[in-house]
This record gives sequence, structure tokens and C-alpha cells, in this order.
Amino acid sequence: MFHYLYLIALDAGQVSVADQHLRAYRERLALMPAALQGNVWLESAFFAAAFQHDLTAARAFQAQAQLSSHIQADVPARVDAALARLAGDAPLARAKAHLALQELPGNLDQGSARFYAEWLADTLQWTTQHAPTNAG
Repeated sequence: MFHYLYLIALDAGQVSVADQHLRAYRERLALMPAALQGNVWLESAFFAAAFQHDLTAARAFQAQAQLSSHIQADVPARVDAALARLAGDAPLARAKAHLALQELPGNLDQGSARFYAEWLADTLQWTTQHAPTNAG
């Protein structure tokens, strides 16, 4: 339930409400099978990077995630894109955003996939504005 409340708040631009729901979701991780917990940690990493602009927290959340077959294929690349964008690494952000966009059609939740597609498109736009220049 908290996952969907988080997504609804995020889609509505209510970042602080989304944060509350995501925190509540993490507080209940012990009630979830271990194979499903990676999703929560990765989403927390994405949120910390993309919306809270906290690279340290994002990396800490990402480090706790154990990848499993229950994680949608676009999620790890989307998280990597968010971390790279926050770190100012435009080439890596672009590569990971492209990879995530390629995987999004296979995501079971096409409602949130549309939201993430918009964020990833914005990231690609950001990479064109922050591409390294060849001085020489």
C-alpha cells in the first residue's frame, strides 16, 4: 500500500508526502520477503538522488539493495542514471537513462512507467546541456 501511496504523491509532485510514504514502506521491510526488499532500497536510492539531491543517502540505499528476479529490469539503470545525474556525470547518466528507457516497456506497472519515462527524458535533456566539452 505504501508503495502506491508513494507513487501517487510523487506523480502529483508532493515530494514531502512521497518521502513520508517511502519511509513508512522502508520501516516495514522486515515484513517483506527478502527477495522483494531490493525494490524498496532501489526506489529509495532513486528518490534520494532525483528528488532529495542527497548522493550520500542514495548510495547508501543502493548499497543495501540485493538484486533479484523480482526487480523490474528498468529499475537498476534508472537508479544509476539518477545517481550519475546528481554526481554530474552526464555520459553515464545518458547511457543509463537510455538503458532504462529501453527496458520500461516491459515494466508491469505502466502507470509509473510513464512517470519514470518523463523523468528519464528530462535526464536525457539534462545530459545534452551538461555534456563534456572538448577543449583543445
